[in-house]
Amino acid sequence: MDVKDVVGMWKGMYETAQGGGPLIVATLEIKEDGSYEAHRGSGSARGMVQIRDGKLQYQDAYGYTLALTLYERKRKYILKGMTDRGSSFELWRVEEKRRSKK
Repeated sequence: MDVKDVVGMWKGMYETAQGGGPLIVATLEIKEDGSYEAHRGSGSARGMVQIRDGKLQYQDAYGYTLALTLYERKRKYILKGMTDRGSSFELWRVEEKRRSKK
C-alpha cells in the first residue's frame, strides 16, 4: 500500500458518531504529495494522508486521525474511514489522478 494508490477525487457519505442522523454527502481530494482537502455538509478539513505502522490514515490540521481502508467492490475502488471519535464514511473514487511521468 502506498499513498499514491488513493490519489484522486472521492465522493460518498459521511455519518456522524452520534448516528441516527442524516447521512451527509462528503468529498475527498487526495493529491500526489499526500495532502488532502475534504468537504462534508458545510464543513471542510485539510491535512495529510500517510502510511503509519503499515496502515493508511489521514490526519487533519487539528490533529484528528482517521484510519482508512481501501478495497474493491464490483470493480470499483472504495475508501472507508473511521475517525478516532467514531464517525465513519464510505467514498467511491470518481476521478483517478494520473501519476506524472518523470
